[in-house]
Amino acid sequence: MIVVNALAAVAERPFLSALAAGRSVPLPPLVCFGPGYVASRLAAGWRFCGGESYASVREPSRVEAMEQAGWRAVPLWAGATFKLPEQAIWLISAPPNADGCPIFARLAAQAETAQAVIYLSTTGVYGDLKGGWAFEAVAAKPSSPRSMARLVAEAQWQSLKLRTVVLRLPGIYGPHRSPFSDIRSGTARIVNKPGQVFSRAHVDDICAAIARAGLLESAFGVFNVADDRPSTPR
Repeated sequence: MIVVNALAAVAERPFLSALAAGRSVPLPPLVCFGPGYVASRLAAGWRFCGGESYASVREPSRVEAMEQAGWRAVPLWAGATFKLPEQAIWLISAPPNADGCPIFARLAAQAETAQAVIYLSTTGVYGDLKGGWAFEAVAAKPSSPRSMARLVAEAQWQSLKLRTVVLRLPGIYGPHRSPFSDIRSGTARIVNKPGQVFSRAHVDDICAAIARAGLLESAFGVFNVADDRPSTPR
């Protein structure tokens, strides 16, 4: 039964095979600041492959639930102190504010102990390309306040003298988060804007990209993580 469950987990999350393939040493710790949909799925796979996962927690009342879910809590509420594991892979997915990344100022001093810092941004930083393709070399021209804040946050983490990878994400879909889920829940709606197309990315593809970016020592810079099949919301 254990073997069957293990194989089922690998089959459900294809990025697990990329995590485990060819590794002769344990996975480094994974520290997630903003343990949302993507980070939670990655961390579950990380633990499945024998790695430790840490998650930021902003309220003391949330610590027990996070630890029961398999995380090691990193307290970020006012006055809390903590020491992060060294040579860890940091995953930053906390939503930005007007000043960029809301946790940058507090964490920058400890970031030098990390093996790599991966910041999850958005393809929204390219702005309206009027149907054009968004390659990494295209200049970012965000038009919304949120995308502008993302670009500021990118620059904050890239300013540190360490290995930083920025992954720009489009629309994210996966288990319990897709148009089919919306249809089942009765919340589906059709957005019909002539000429509007956008790309998407499956959560497991994003997890695989994060794992590769964190574990591959030569990886740094900005990467778009998206499919090559732009289509309308319909």
